[in-house]
Amino acid sequence: SGVAACSSDSSTDVNASVVGVYTLTTVDGVALPAPAKDATGALLGKITSGGAVLTDAKTFTSSVNYTLTNGVTGSSPDAGTYAVSGSTVTLTSTTGNGNTIATFSGGNTLTATANQQVYVLKK
Repeated sequence: SGVAACSSDSSTDVNASVVGVYTLTTVDGVALPAPAKDATGALLGKITSGGAVLTDAKTFTSSVNYTLTNGVTGSSPDAGTYAVSGSTVTLTSTTGNGNTIATFSGGNTLTATANQQVYVLKK
């Protein structure tokens, strides 16, 4: 039974390494400000900044800031809990925004898809 405790690729290691403060760096491969689209792919404006915080307590907060094509600025905050399975991080919103599936890689990068856009966050 001691073998499992010695495993270097246990999920607890990933759980610990996923904790941190992340900054949104690109959307669909474009550095910020990047085009913001709705679920149909229609251009809404620009994403100007964003980020997420994942805690030891398996909770998260996140926010995406934007400027619409009409010049109105706003923010899309979210919060909830998360679970890690292998390199997959499932963020479960407690604010009604549904679930987001992200991939954790390189020890410092979260990649998530929302509104058919790929968001890359780095810590």
